[in-house]
Amino acid sequence: MILFDTAATMGLWRIDVDVAGVGYTIAARPAADWLLAILGGQWGDIVPGLLPADQASELDDLLADLAVDPAELRAGAQAALAAAAGTRWWTASLLAATATRTHLAGALLMHGLNPAAVSLGAYLSAAYAAAIEHMDKVQRGRFDMDLARPPADLPAEEWFDEEAAGQGWLDAMAAAGSR
Repeated sequence: MILFDTAATMGLWRIDVDVAGVGYTIAARPAADWLLAILGGQWGDIVPGLLPADQASELDDLLADLAVDPAELRAGAQAALAAAAGTRWWTASLLAATATRTHLAGALLMHGLNPAAVSLGAYLSAAYAAAIEHMDKVQRGRFDMDLARPPADLPAEEWFDEEAAGQGWLDAMAAAGSR
């Protein structure tokens, strides 16, 4: 089961972003803005793309002067996406693509979910719920594995959470013992 940070689903919040030790702020934006940036396929569509014009211009200048490494911008964009979505950035990216490139977008609209009026976390959480609604246990397991799988080129230290893994193991053992 893919979990979403409850706060990300409850409203539109500003997102603070750190790029090379400097703080920037993405204003509160609805899911529609985030989805367009995600689907653009470039991390720069998020950072500096979603920043206010003055901050985006500042980052563009720093990039042009080689004062900021593009990898730092990418890391800032990924962190911002994770914060806005309330889940890991790769899960958010895949779910956004799935939700907008399939029948899910229409289903969400038919149920009154307007991406211009809700947070990215709320939209993706609803998309996930709609996607799994008619899946059997095996289909849902595969879907969850696909969403949770980090990109192959992502170093383990960027995605592996030792504490969460240990708790997951304890939870599994407790569940097995209660049968």
